[in-house]
Amino acid sequence: QRTQQQQQAADRLFNAKQNELDQRSVELQRAEEECRKAINESIKNYNDAL
Repeated sequence: QRTQQQQQAADRLFNAKQNELDQRSVELQRAEEECRKAINESIKNYNDAL
């Protein structure tokens, strides 16, 4: 009984941490995409100015 409760608590913590890491991964991916778009826009503007 107690061991099962401890395992369930550990599983909940593990799942919560996995969700947090997944969310951070999504945010990082979004930031990288925005950065890539900004770089491409800057390169385009630079090339247009030449």
